Amino acid sequence: MDIAAFETAFDTFQREAFRLERLSRYDVPQDQQRIAAYLAGEPLPPQPKQQWLDFIGRTVQSGRRVSRVHILRSS
Repeated sequence: MDIAAFETAFDTFQREAFRLERLSRYDVPQDQQRIAAYLAGEPLPPQPKQQWLDFIGRTVQSGRRVSRVHILRSS
């Protein structure tokens, strides 16, 4: 599935979208500045994921649900 089809699926689902996260860590460059500020005890920079958070808010308000499970491996 390409990214356009993936985004369309999230825009058009009717009841519930589910995400299974299998990686122990998700390091993305967009989060590094916020993580560094948090670890240094500094104020956090603006949320780069605001568009996603707005989408989740609209989805919940429309009566649909988005959920996820994050599987962690023990050492």
